Amino acid sequence: MLQATSLLRFITQKGSYSHFVNILIDRIFGFFSYSIQLFSYYPVNEKTSSVLCTIFNFLISCFFILFIFKQRSHRKRINQNMLYLSIYFYFGFWFLTLFTSQTIHWYYYFPFLTVTIICFAILITKFSHYVLYPVILLIVSFNMIQGLKSFQYSDINSSSWEFHYNLAKHIFKDAPKQFGYYINTFDQISSYLPMYAMKYSQQQFAQTRSHSLEKKPITYLIIGSYPDNKPLDNNWWKKERVRITKKPLEKIVYKNGFVVEKYFLNDAELKTPADTTIFQTLQYR
Repeated sequence: MLQATSLLRFITQKGSYSHFVNILIDRIFGFFSYSIQLFSYYPVNEKTSSVLCTIFNFLISCFFILFIFKQRSHRKRINQNMLYLSIYFYFGFWFLTLFTSQTIHWYYYFPFLTVTIICFAILITKFSHYVLYPVILLIVSFNMIQGLKSFQYSDINSSSWEFHYNLAKHIFKDAPKQFGYYINTFDQISSYLPMYAMKYSQQQFAQTRSHSLEKKPITYLIIGSYPDNKPLDNNWWKKERVRITKKPLEKIVYKNGFVVEKYFLNDAELKTPADTTIFQTLQYR
């Protein structure tokens, strides 16, 4: 009841209707496309692969839905518990996501991959091997090609250790003997990657001392990007959380949307403390 009331209030608020429509479109797209996960693509500058994956996943999801509804009229062909569980988990999950405006990350729906595999296992008993084997071969081949392509972009992929390690090494090579840094990403989990890279690089550059979540005369801001490589709007974070209002001394913008800003802070700016509620650890998780 509380969820339904919250949803109605969310829809009826001024300016919220268009936002809800955008959420609804995103959930429908997720339902029919990327949560199937049979065809995956590397998102960095791969528009063609993205379109192909969307089409293939859409066709397969439609086929699965038709197959499930067809089984409803032929109940002896499939265990009813499996049918109801599929409907409950898959349909129910995407329906419940309408009650939140948060981004639905891949690790939320990743377990559905097992449901997809189970569906394929059921199909093997229902269709000719001459039809299913070429489809399985196509899926495996396509994903292998995409996996090989991923090596071409490992130096700019925001999920790649190589990218974050190179970013951290650049900061340590550029920094004086002591410096501070802050990390801002679109969610807390994404900040772990650059944080781990900075801590690991600290071991490689023993002559340089880094201070996480602390202002020093030289302070770096590591600013992440959204999953589609769009840069974050970090002005509020810098002003209200880190409490730095000046222009950066240097600024580096990476192809994947990540930004590194270097600041020289005077004594007055150093005495202005950052928001103490900024966390980049596993606290409260």
